[in-house]
Amino acid sequence: MLNSTTGREVCSRFRVSTEFVFAVAVTMASFAERTTGRRVCASRDKIAHRSGVSVSVVKRARRALQTFSVAREMVRGRYLRADESHAAESHHGRIQRRAASVWALTSPKSLVIAARRAGKSLSKTVRRSKDAARSSYPQLGARGPLSPSRGFKFLSLVRELSPKRAQTRAGKHSRNPKTQAQRPRPIDVQRTAAELLSYAPAFESAGHIGAICDVLTSAGVDVNRWRGRDIAAELTRDTQQRGWIWPERIERPVGYLRWRLTQIDWNRPSPSEMAQKAAQEARQRIADRDARLSRGDRPIAAPDHRQRCREAFASGLLKRRKADSGI
Repeated sequence: MLNSTTGREVCSRFRVSTEFVFAVAVTMASFAERTTGRRVCASRDKIAHRSGVSVSVVKRARRALQTFSVAREMVRGRYLRADESHAAESHHGRIQRRAASVWALTSPKSLVIAARRAGKSLSKTVRRSKDAARSSYPQLGARGPLSPSRGFKFLSLVRELSPKRAQTRAGKHSRNPKTQAQRPRPIDVQRTAAELLSYAPAFESAGHIGAICDVLTSAGVDVNRWRGRDIAAELTRDTQQRGWIWPERIERPVGYLRWRLTQIDWNRPSPSEMAQKAAQEARQRIADRDARLSRGDRPIAAPDHRQRCREAFASGLLKRRKADSGI
């Protein structure tokens, strides 16, 4: 779309290159929801820093994307009210005066229609190939002579004469650890592993999530302190600190994750703990400020003292009036 004649004309109209538009689009996609493409709540400064461009380029690139019908501004950014600013400061642990715009990534209607047509034609082609295979090979439509349904009597004999089943009937337990009943993994470990896979899709090819749970347990990661997103963020930070990059393809994701986890010290505070501490300190600062302001608004003199002062002032004023009238 960007390399077409229309795409180049739109980019030239907004005075932005196609490379910058593509970079901004990729950055916005990284902040969007994976399934819907909505809720791109990142600020312009953050998108510009992540894309390596200026804020003005981000503005022009957004206009170009909106012209292409691949992005739409759902909520315009605005300044926060006083209560909203206090709530944001208490939540994020830093002062926030403005709220960023909310964008959503969409697909052009023409591309959606073309994709549906291509899918329908592909399904028809696959259906025709299956029908042709059945007509060429009639045995595919019926059960063969070696079908399990025709040998159920022999299978029953195997079950009756099986030595493993005989040991089970005799009350003997198997010595094979794979056949022994395994205890379920703690639910906290399972939640942490699932969250790690959602924030680090490179390990999704690991297979069963139990393998990730075993790696976290063997690495000594305290799942009560380290959440899945914290582990993913720590892996990214360690990768950037070492000057590495994430591999495009991981052949053994479980082994790679085990090796990476052993290179990190998991005894230090996690990002969630540091954020919680910062939020607690921010709340304490707000409470101290409110207490200081309330002390300033509090009257200095007690009510009885003010009453005595008023009476003394009234008596003095009365004496002065009597003296003036006597003169």
